[in-house]
Amino acid sequence: MTKINNSNVFVKRNNVSLYKINLLHMKNKLLLLSAIVILIAGAGTAQIKNLYNFTDNEQPYGSLTQSGNLFYGMTNEGGDSGRNEGYIFSINRNGTGFKQIWNFYDSGTIAFHANGARPDGSLIVSGNKLYGMTSGGGANYRGVVFSINTDGSGYKDLWDFNDTTNYIGNSTGEYPLGALLLLRGRLYGMTQLGGYGNDGLIFSIDTAGGGFKDILDFSQTANGVLPYGSLTLSGGKFFGTTIGGNCEDCRTLTSGYGYGNVFSIDTDGTHYKDVYVFAGVNGRDPSGDLTLSQDGTRLYGTTYTGGPLGSGSYGVIFGVDTNGADFRVLHNFNDTDGAYTETTLTLSGKTLYGTANEGGTFLAYSHGSGYGTIYSLDTTGNDFNVIYDFNLSNGSGPWGKLALVGDSLYGMTSQGGFDGSGEIFGCVLPPVTTGIQNISYTNGVSVYPNPTSGQFTVSIKNSEAGTTNQVEVYNVMGQEVYSQSNIQNPTFNIDLSSQASGVYMYRIFTLDGNAIGEGKIIIQK
Repeated sequence: MTKINNSNVFVKRNNVSLYKINLLHMKNKLLLLSAIVILIAGAGTAQIKNLYNFTDNEQPYGSLTQSGNLFYGMTNEGGDSGRNEGYIFSINRNGTGFKQIWNFYDSGTIAFHANGARPDGSLIVSGNKLYGMTSGGGANYRGVVFSINTDGSGYKDLWDFNDTTNYIGNSTGEYPLGALLLLRGRLYGMTQLGGYGNDGLIFSIDTAGGGFKDILDFSQTANGVLPYGSLTLSGGKFFGTTIGGNCEDCRTLTSGYGYGNVFSIDTDGTHYKDVYVFAGVNGRDPSGDLTLSQDGTRLYGTTYTGGPLGSGSYGVIFGVDTNGADFRVLHNFNDTDGAYTETTLTLSGKTLYGTANEGGTFLAYSHGSGYGTIYSLDTTGNDFNVIYDFNLSNGSGPWGKLALVGDSLYGMTSQGGFDGSGEIFGCVLPPVTTGIQNISYTNGVSVYPNPTSGQFTVSIKNSEAGTTNQVEVYNVMGQEVYSQSNIQNPTFNIDLSSQASGVYMYRIFTLDGNAIGEGKIIIQK
């Protein structure tokens, strides 16, 4: 269920649950280890740097928005105003120069002169202007659309949501979510509620605050309910998701309805289409924005829950053509590699990057118990890798879309860090260089137990009699921590009990330098 305003009240309407993670509580778990996790699959090591620690339960949500060397973002709480309604900030890409450039403090004022409160989405930038929305505040305390200069001056209340008309095509919406989309001088977005039937709507408004238009009213029986996230533009059409699907009475695992959908609609509000309707076993409740392929023909996204029967319903990563064809589940989360993802994927070439709000390799002892992960996979669903496991002390509950700048990913966590209130982080992804990663992977080696307390067995399959092999083990910094040569037995033991908990890379090769196999070994103590 999801929070739609600042009262920590969770809403369940029409038997359709709003699934948004409540990450405002601290988890009482034992911190087992804090290791930088290696990115195998030919991408080198990934290093995390904490750029800024939030304090006073500020809880950043949404994504970082880049403009030159600056990032802009918003928090859901905190702020120097003392009203604890959140604020807009800027920060240099290297982590310096953090500033609160605007404090939200609205408790309900005059229409078009309101301040807004409790933002849950992300900003967009156009020139020297930022545009965004708050889920609370405004004249009617149902949220606002606002603009502000990038230096923090010139704040303007463009629209106060207040859904009281409830007529098709003539509603104002309430509780906006996600980010705005700017197209030919107009801002487009979605509200979670409001509209005819109070199931949410798509709206547009010009950048000066005039010409508000109700483009589409969502409906329980016609086109989905409770739109979630932001709109994506391709070929004159908007694409988006709802988490309710389009049938209240058929929420079964076999019906194909009621678990959310991907939709398209022309920018003028005509030609609505269900691109794909989820069925539960292939995902449920798509909760992030859709990511468009470089050629504009395919969409990638995530679902908050769902997956194959018996999988734990931790959510999936999916791909589907913009015409609805070739739907594929690219990855089923299993809790150890992530759970309950409500993020927007970042595409670079043929690689997708994302975050899972919970789950993780080292801390997943029970349902959704981890602190979240960063992961990558290619657009065909192969080579899924956990790049980093958060462990509370260095962040917990990563949120929003990762910003890819150069060879680094930047993002935020909604809690954890030094003060437990979230952090801004950078994740460096160096290119492939010579060294332990630059050899071919083969499946001729098995290692067990893995994870291990330090002692494990290596078995080389189909090893010819008399063959002499060598083994090397490296830590995440590429430093050799173990080596053994003149190995003639195809099964042998390795003792790394003296090494710290973490992830290590092993490589096995012949005396002639031919690679036999490589992989990772996890030490847990």
